[in-house]
Amino acid sequence: MDHREDVQKQIMTLLEGYRELLASCQVSTDEKGVDEENTIIECEKNDFRLSVASANLITAIENIFALNHELEKVALTNDIQARDDVRKQKTQTMELKEKEIESNIQSLREEMTDSLAKLERSYYTSNYK
Repeated sequence: MDHREDVQKQIMTLLEGYRELLASCQVSTDEKGVDEENTIIECEKNDFRLSVASANLITAIENIFALNHELEKVALTNDIQARDDVRKQKTQTMELKEKEIESNIQSLREEMTDSLAKLERSYYTSNYK
């Protein structure tokens, strides 16, 4: 299921739970033939409805928190992949620079070897030893 659909579903569940909670909190204004026994039964019914609506509301909120946590993990995972791509690109750039530097060092080493060989030849062939 798409995350947007899941979020919309959870929000609708939350709103429905809130409506049920509000509906169960409404007090009846009907005063005709109010019987104490009926009043107690109505209060118990309303109390039960209130408990059920509250439980549904809490469940919907917990589901939204769980979904939020999942979305944060997905976002973090996607960020890690983007960082990995950047890291790979930087690694490739550094490897290219490393190869360039190694070739420069090799060239300098060859020049120094040639220069040293010339100096040795001139030293050993010199009359001023």
